Amino acid sequence: MADGSTAEILVDDADATVMGGQWEKETAGGYGPTLLVNKEAGQAAVQFIPAVTKAGNYAIYFYYPRLSKASDQITLQIFDGTKK
Repeated sequence: MADGSTAEILVDDADATVMGGQWEKETAGGYGPTLLVNKEAGQAAVQFIPAVTKAGNYAIYFYYPRLSKASDQITLQIFDGTKK
């Protein structure tokens, strides 16, 4: 940015790589125009790899909509590229 600060890095369902489960795109009930919903019982996973161009500390925000039949447990793993 003009003032030297780093712009926000946004990732959304369109940026996801499916790692397991049967994910489908839906158009109602999410924050943006679409959201991913797993249609399979059991564990499922998606992965997001943002394009981070500048080293530094970043705040991470996660939005999880209230949906009927949604999981009551979610695990997030944050990886900085060097250590877990």
